[in-house]
Amino acid sequence: MDFDGELNDLRTVHGLLMQQDICHTVQVKRVVIKRPQRSSLFGLLPGAPNQPPLLDHEGMLTVQLWKESGSRTGECRIVIYATDMRSEITSGIWIIRFRDSFGFEPRVLEGADDKVLISYLNKNATAVYLSTFHPGENQSQPALPLDAEDFETQCRNNREEFGTIMLCFQRPTDRSAFLSTYRTLKQQWEIDKNIRR
Repeated sequence: MDFDGELNDLRTVHGLLMQQDICHTVQVKRVVIKRPQRSSLFGLLPGAPNQPPLLDHEGMLTVQLWKESGSRTGECRIVIYATDMRSEITSGIWIIRFRDSFGFEPRVLEGADDKVLISYLNKNATAVYLSTFHPGENQSQPALPLDAEDFETQCRNNREEFGTIMLCFQRPTDRSAFLSTYRTLKQQWEIDKNIRR
């Protein structure tokens, strides 16, 4: 589908077709998604140090926060995709579903002033998953289905377990705005789902 309007207008149209409200959009300069690490003594641990990550890209990526529209108990998601279509990682779009056991905390990287967010799992965490969308046979770029039911089906069929996510923002203010929106969406989602802490 071709679209000649502004990018924000395209996001609005895309959100309407997929029944998603795009609540926040920001460009980040690095994303690392690590695989889970398991232990027979301690259960699920945050990340596996000896395995290659699912994603480790230093370069401009777009991160969005989505909330399903039209339903008080709509799911919330984090969406990560390449900003520059010439990027080497245009082979995927990553979708992470919010969970009550999953959150972010601010960190400062050692030897750098860059503000980052590191995900964490609380003590009651079970497995968490991301869904990856790849290009079809006749596509040069990955694309999300514009049909809401098809999108949900593909999310379920293309999911993979992960351990941690690190987001490295361009500015501390970008990090703060993302974290504030994420926490607001998650808090409302927990209220809607009647999750008590």
